[in-house]
Amino acid sequence: MDWLKKIAAYAPDIAAAIATGGGSVIASTALRIAAKELTGDEGADVHRLAIAANDATTEQLTALARANNEFLIALEELDVERLKAVNRTMQVESQSEHWWQSAWRPFWGFISALAFLGLVIAVGFLAFEAIEKGNQNAMVMIPQLISSATMLFGIPAAILGVASWHRGKEKRIKAGEHQLNSSSVEQHK
Repeated sequence: MDWLKKIAAYAPDIAAAIATGGGSVIASTALRIAAKELTGDEGADVHRLAIAANDATTEQLTALARANNEFLIALEELDVERLKAVNRTMQVESQSEHWWQSAWRPFWGFISALAFLGLVIAVGFLAFEAIEKGNQNAMVMIPQLISSATMLFGIPAAILGVASWHRGKEKRIKAGEHQLNSSSVEQHK
């Protein structure tokens, strides 16, 4: 993919987004921007883009570099909007009439903090046993304990993340907000 390396020399963020591939909004937007700057046609396919990148003039590559900066600004603006939506969702949730709805995030946070504290104390105790008392078994148990805790925390963290995402999405839709999509990126160009 020499053409992508050539794009990366002038527009590293656009090239990185294209390299991720897939149908994500960011990747498809980066592909459209590169196609527009190098072929003049936003709808150009990857094959046409590759040919155009290899044959690109200095002016086209300079325009692509400027477009890379605009792409970064649009991404930052989208991230700010996303964070604002998350913040509004959490504020609405915290003011809920139902105690279980307003308390579940803080409850999970306190339980996680206590569990993490327990893990740190256990690792500290094992390290003390290994260093002060020369217990080699204690030293062997440290990485096992940490990897087990990582798996243990990973499962509820994934569930919490998915649940939070869908709950927040549902609340934003009910509040009448529009989902962030490719048209949002287009507006920020």
